[in-house]
Amino acid sequence: MAEKEPERDERRGQRLPVGMIAAAGAATLLGALAFNKTRERVRLRAHEQVLEELAQELGAQFTPSRSGAPTGPDFPSLTMKSDDREMRIDTEVGGSGLSYQILTRATATHTAPVEGFVVIREETLLTRMADHLGLADIQVNEPAFDDRFEVISDQADAAALLHPEVRDALMASSFESVVIRQGEVTVRQIGPVTDPEKLRQSIQLAVDIAEWLETLG
Repeated sequence: MAEKEPERDERRGQRLPVGMIAAAGAATLLGALAFNKTRERVRLRAHEQVLEELAQELGAQFTPSRSGAPTGPDFPSLTMKSDDREMRIDTEVGGSGLSYQILTRATATHTAPVEGFVVIREETLLTRMADHLGLADIQVNEPAFDDRFEVISDQADAAALLHPEVRDALMASSFESVVIRQGEVTVRQIGPVTDPEKLRQSIQLAVDIAEWLETLG
């Protein structure tokens, strides 16, 4: 019996490092989460400051973020008119933990006879998965455009909305996605606004597409 006691002591000694490793791992994860949230708060504050400065420049109505709003956090936004067209700039924050994502949306209203939706995105391996969901990539028979973008829609004649001026504007721009739907065009950019010029380009792209759509009516 005396010979087995050291084995029991040895097993007890092995359990302690396992617990310590688990605790250290949990502490590291919590630290990473706290750092990520802090970093995103800093980025959002900088984003909000740029939006406020841009609102002053454009004569827009600026709405600051409100962390204690009854329905959850309200993120900063702008409302304005561009060439007598209603515009709004929204901040979208999604994800959780280590995968927070900030997007900025520029939306222009339009009166074109558009039903349903059209989504234009840079074509990637992930976007090609839409084909498996019954949303085939719509072709406009312009190789450079078709190779770069994936276009999905619930409208059979969606390609007719992407006339040459719209395609040229899209080809000259950088964006996460463009969504055309009844009454509005939305240009989404990944990340907070750090460069006002990039947001100006998003606003102009949304307005240009809205104007071209209205020529179809």
